[in-house]
Amino acid sequence: MKLPLEFDLRAEEELAAACDFYENRRTGYGKRLALEVDSALKAIRRNPKAARKVFRELRRLVISEFPFCIYYWIDPQSIFIVSIFHTSRDPKTW
Repeated sequence: MKLPLEFDLRAEEELAAACDFYENRRTGYGKRLALEVDSALKAIRRNPKAARKVFRELRRLVISEFPFCIYYWIDPQSIFIVSIFHTSRDPKTW
């Protein structure tokens, strides 16, 4: 059984802001980012333990076409998406 995804509000806001940024830079790129994230989230649901742990139980999946990572942990009842984070940002800003 696939675990449901739950999102921290900040992760949803980060994704929306990133999609807006890319869409304003080049038409269609915001949608491409959203599709890449959706594909990555499906991969996480299929095999949540595939991404490596980066800190305790926190895992990171790198998105292939854009400089973003999805940070998440696995709970017994769900997969919790903590952040959708641009790789140029300082992780200490969390």
